[in-house]
Amino acid sequence: MITYPAPKFYALPNGTFWARVARNGSTSIEWAIKTVFHPEIPATNPSDRTLPLWRWQIPWTLSPAGNVYMLVRDPVDRFLSACYYYRIPADIVDNVIASLNGSGPFATRWQQTREFLPQSTWVFPGLTYHYYDFANGPQPLANAVGLGVLLQLNKSSQPKIILTDAQTGAVQTYYAADVTLYNANKSAGPITPPPLGSALSDDPGFQI
Repeated sequence: MITYPAPKFYALPNGTFWARVARNGSTSIEWAIKTVFHPEIPATNPSDRTLPLWRWQIPWTLSPAGNVYMLVRDPVDRFLSACYYYRIPADIVDNVIASLNGSGPFATRWQQTREFLPQSTWVFPGLTYHYYDFANGPQPLANAVGLGVLLQLNKSSQPKIILTDAQTGAVQTYYAADVTLYNANKSAGPITPPPLGSALSDDPGFQI
C-alpha cells in the first residue's frame, strides 16, 4: 500500500476550506489568502524564506469539515506541470511513471511528492466539494471566496515536454481516479459562497 503525505486544507474566514492541491494554482491562491485574510503574517513577497515560512502560518488542517473549494486539473496536464517544476527531461519520464507505479528506481520519492500526489487524495467522504476547472484559471474560485485578483505565480516559462501515446496512457491509468474526477467537473464553477464570517483560527483542529 502506498503511503502519501497527508493532504492539506486551508481554513477560510467564511467557515469553509480550500484544498491546497500542488500544481493547481496553489501558490497564487495561498499568497492571496495570506494577503487578504492574514495581513499580520510578516512576509513581503511569495519568495520570502523567513522562518517560519509564511504559508505555514496560515490556519490549516488535515481534517476539514463541511464545504471545500477545490481546483481540479486535467491529470496529464498536471503531470507535465510537475515534470516541468522538477526539471524532469523527456528521457527519464518513463522512469518517473514506473516509480509512481512502484516499480521504478525512485518510487518512494515520487510517490510521496505532493506535486505528483493524485488530486483525488484531497477528496474526503462526507464533505461538500465545490469544484472549479483549472482550465478556466484559478480566478473564479478566488472570486467565490473573496480573494480578489490573483497574482500569477509559478507560471511555466518554457514549453512542457511532449509525451508519447504510451506515456499518456500510462499517466491516465495511474491517475484513473483523477481522470474520473476531472471529467465529471470540467468547466465547473463559479458558485455563490456562504457569507464571510469570523475566522476559525482558534479551533484546536487547525495548525498554525
